[in-house]
Amino acid sequence: MTQGGGYQYPQFGSSSSEAERHGQGSQHSDDPYAIREDRGYSDPYAAPSSASSAPGYQSSPSTAYQSSFQQGPGYGQPVYDPGPPSSSHAVVGMVLGIASIAFCGGLTAPIGLIFSILGMRETSPTATEPKGGRGLAIAGLVTSILGCLVLLFVVAYFVLVIGVGIAASTS
Repeated sequence: MTQGGGYQYPQFGSSSSEAERHGQGSQHSDDPYAIREDRGYSDPYAAPSSASSAPGYQSSPSTAYQSSFQQGPGYGQPVYDPGPPSSSHAVVGMVLGIASIAFCGGLTAPIGLIFSILGMRETSPTATEPKGGRGLAIAGLVTSILGCLVLLFVVAYFVLVIGVGIAASTS
């Protein structure tokens, strides 16, 4: 088995000469990657025949497995349900709550509070058609409450400034 100073691994299959073993025999084709059955190679991705499967084993998955998972595209991966769509009221409530704190000085907070409450109703587990986005509704509720506090401080500031200005002008 040694030729040219190195070890050659034995070839699988039944080739009689060295030339056929290296693809230089009479059955040589132009495709160097062609699978030849005469050498003992077989396609590892081919569907198994019923004669090659071991006794006692099923060649296909059981019906219980097939009913619990839906086979998706590619390699038998299960397909997961994406879930219900998010509540649009919850999204609008959260956006208005964040805007009331960051940009508007609390002006959009009361409207955001209303939308957040509607979003909480839509995403509750007891709703007729429950939607996703419960966390968005809670975040909108919290940011709208904080925006209402900002609005309350802004209104109190203007009332105080106007009150002090009226008191200073009358005296």
